[in-house]
Amino acid sequence: MGGFPGEAFQPQPDGTLRCPADHPRYPQDRRPERDGRVRIVYAAHLAHCRACPFRPDCQGYGADTLTPRRVSAVLWPLDTPPVLAVHSCPLPSAPGLLGVGI
Repeated sequence: MGGFPGEAFQPQPDGTLRCPADHPRYPQDRRPERDGRVRIVYAAHLAHCRACPFRPDCQGYGADTLTPRRVSAVLWPLDTPPVLAVHSCPLPSAPGLLGVGI
């Protein structure tokens, strides 16, 4: 899509991201993913992006847009094990025995 990669936006101890122009990106939305991960969408204040000298480099092809740059991070919750570890159920030893009072 052009612009700075996601790695250019550094996580901060207060839960925000810091952009290459040293402006904060604030969590705007949290979306659960099907596999147990959580996608956090970060956005800037529009005034920071409009006046930013890095805007053409940051927003790439969308540098003339009226919205601030949005960045998302996908995280595994600490209390949720990976999906492969959650789905461990024993297989029947012989075919056709499922649902026979097991």
